[in-house]
Amino acid sequence: MASISDIKKIAYRDFELKNLKFHYKAYRSIAVYVVYLLHFFGTTANMVSLYAIIITLISGFFVLTGSVIGFFLMVLFLYISEMLDYADGMMARLRKKEKDCLGIFLDDYFHQIPRQFLFTCWILMYCISAVSYAYI
Repeated sequence: MASISDIKKIAYRDFELKNLKFHYKAYRSIAVYVVYLLHFFGTTANMVSLYAIIITLISGFFVLTGSVIGFFLMVLFLYISEMLDYADGMMARLRKKEKDCLGIFLDDYFHQIPRQFLFTCWILMYCISAVSYAYI
């Protein structure tokens, strides 16, 4: 079992921490502890990518509620999915599976499709609210 200091060495091996922007530092510092926890339970990097995709899709449904609480839950879930995006790379480096074809596909998929789905949910929420106001 890898320690947190081992995970930090792996996580920051290609980066100079002083040159990273604040949000990168924040996500990476939290993701280290998430990787430690997920590694303890035997989670693979592909599973972490799937978790991130599922959480992003769930956040799209929070948009459709049209409420303030739904908006805040959407933002929270998007932060969690973004942190999991960093965690899957760390997990792949930790397990030495950086060139996994399925992992590359899932990572590319995570960066494209769920965000387009989220944008579609925003448009649907606008259309639903516009139609409901038209009948008032």
